[in-house]
Amino acid sequence: MEAFGSVKAELNTAQMNAIDDRFLAPVGLAITGSSKSVDNTTTEIGNKGKVFVDRTDAGQGGIGFLADYGWLNNYNAGKLEVEYSSVPGVTVTPNEGAVGMYGTNNSNMVSSGPIRVGGKNSFGILGLSYKIDASTGLAIDPSNEPYFNSALHRENFGKIDIMNLPWGEISMYGDGAVGIFTKNNSIDPTIKSIPSTSKAWLVGVNEGTITIYGNNHAIGMGSNFGAVTNYEGEDPNTHVVQSGIINVLGTQSFGMYGTNNTDLKNFAIINVAPTSPGNESIGMYGDDPKTKVYMLEFENGRRIVRDSIINIGQSSYGIFARNIEMNGGTINVGNDGVGIYSQGPDVDLTGGKIIVANNNAVGIYIDDATVAPKPTIVKGNLDMKVGTDSVGYLITASNTKTDIKTKAPNDIHIGENSVYIYSKAPQSLGGKIETESKIVTDGNNSYGIYSSQDFVNRGDINLKSGTGNIGIYSSQGIGQNYGTIEVGPSNVATGKYGVGMATGSGTVENHGNINVTENNSVGMYASGSSAKAINRGTGTINLKGNDTVGMYIDNHATGENYGTIQTTPTASGTGIKGVVVKNGGIIKLWNNKYCWRCGSI
Repeated sequence: MEAFGSVKAELNTAQMNAIDDRFLAPVGLAITGSSKSVDNTTTEIGNKGKVFVDRTDAGQGGIGFLADYGWLNNYNAGKLEVEYSSVPGVTVTPNEGAVGMYGTNNSNMVSSGPIRVGGKNSFGILGLSYKIDASTGLAIDPSNEPYFNSALHRENFGKIDIMNLPWGEISMYGDGAVGIFTKNNSIDPTIKSIPSTSKAWLVGVNEGTITIYGNNHAIGMGSNFGAVTNYEGEDPNTHVVQSGIINVLGTQSFGMYGTNNTDLKNFAIINVAPTSPGNESIGMYGDDPKTKVYMLEFENGRRIVRDSIINIGQSSYGIFARNIEMNGGTINVGNDGVGIYSQGPDVDLTGGKIIVANNNAVGIYIDDATVAPKPTIVKGNLDMKVGTDSVGYLITASNTKTDIKTKAPNDIHIGENSVYIYSKAPQSLGGKIETESKIVTDGNNSYGIYSSQDFVNRGDINLKSGTGNIGIYSSQGIGQNYGTIEVGPSNVATGKYGVGMATGSGTVENHGNINVTENNSVGMYASGSSAKAINRGTGTINLKGNDTVGMYIDNHATGENYGTIQTTPTASGTGIKGVVVKNGGIIKLWNNKYCWRCGSI
């Protein structure tokens, strides 16, 4: 069946009952397989005109196209509007629960034209494995259908395939509305004649544009035990490859949503509008521990043509899920926003980039799980740039341990008053941070690593951009440095000192190099009775600037030197001190033969 002109289904309840009292909503065009259908290609709706469906009184919203064991195709020349009108002067009062294209029982739905649907909790394209029994809410076994015996491949029952092609535009205007959604109800206990289908058999793909205008859990693409993908597609006329786009314009809404062991994959573009605390929207959301979220530019050895991007407005989130894989693309985080939020257990970030804005923005946030908590492993081999007053990695998990390994391919730049890795996780949980990333500060008063759990730094840290920068700070655990730390300048008047490694109640160990070339700065600093600074046998602290200090031990802290503290002053250099001990501090000097090289120790 093909529609070229205009089809209007503007009906109220009385009019529907006059046609068939089983109708619950007006329908534009509907098809179903018959006892002679051998596959789903024998029944098809192809729209090349305009279809307008509206329920004119109160009740369930209308349905544009309906297929049971068939094909639905909204061509580029077609236009489908349900509970919504783009015609000037035509006013529609949208009803809830409308659907643009609706398919069940191995139906395929394809659109390359505009679909516009109004009303709360409505759908642009909806696919279910099987029809639902209204009295029980459970799936109806396909053996009850007239086409069951004639079908050549009954194993395909339950499969759903949805495609929004490059020219396709899906616009949803109501709160809680969804652009594309699939539900795999083949696992319902009522399905007995056909084995349950896997989640890979419920496929939803966007290569066009989906725009969500509503609030309150509106969704661009989603699935319940299925697989949905935001991908790129080739324009059939120009042959130019363009990215699929999902626009989330409302609050408390999602670009992509998965529940019940769903796979969400983004190879294209998701734009999330600015929101406010308590009203955040999310680019990709996994609702349960088994759902997995993918941010990809590579799959099966092939790279996409365009780029994978998530743009996050103020206070919104890029990815919120337990299990995450990212091998490419860019997440742009707005002020006070979060790039990736996870409660673990698997956060596998092998590639890509996160650009973190200002004002409490966070690149990657690891928190405690409230359901089925497990230890979290984070692999963070991605590029990152951190703005002002923000954090690259933030770990607040206090009940289960978090292990993090990072090795960024390029220098990590962090802005003023910011931190690359900040952990509040207790040392007692046994988690560990290991980083080989090279860190460069771009302002003042920043930290490379600030941690309460144990950590090891094997990358270089450059703190020379401004005053008050600290390379490594341990607040509880043991922090070790095997890299080279270039200590920045100090401002004595404001008390903002450049420090290589510091602790107030933990332990810091230097196994690498700390270069103190700026006046009044410090290599290692420990303050407090439970604080300890240790320069190990392979550790070297080079002092060059005026009034620099190799190890500053204060307030009953303990310092130990097994390595080398040496001076390389200029001809006019003055006031250089290898070790300063004050206010009951304790210093233990081992390997005195090295200490004699320490200038004014």
